[in-house]
Amino acid sequence: MPPQPKECLPSIMGLMPCKDFLTNQSAPPPPYPGKCCDGLKSLLKDTPICLCHLDDGGFDQVLSAHMNIENFAALMVDICKSGGPADFGSCSGPVPPVRAPAPGAAS
Repeated sequence: MPPQPKECLPSIMGLMPCKDFLTNQSAPPPPYPGKCCDGLKSLLKDTPICLCHLDDGGFDQVLSAHMNIENFAALMVDICKSGGPADFGSCSGPVPPVRAPAPGAAS
């Protein structure tokens, strides 16, 4: 199991090459999905806990638009052939924030 990240922003930012596809229901799949899939596979392998932000709008904040879950699933399964992490859906423990608080910021 990978170590718990301090924040999820870097992992979610890995999806920026596929932003148009992820935020637009009618967008075609990325023509060259390599960078897109690299970011997705890194997220799934290194920080699967960050997938918990799919439900709370964290991905929408980073992508600056509502993420289409069907397109995300298509990217994961059909385009990148990566399946999902074994612990997908285990959001019961502490989930790191999308952005870590600034050093010295009051909690």
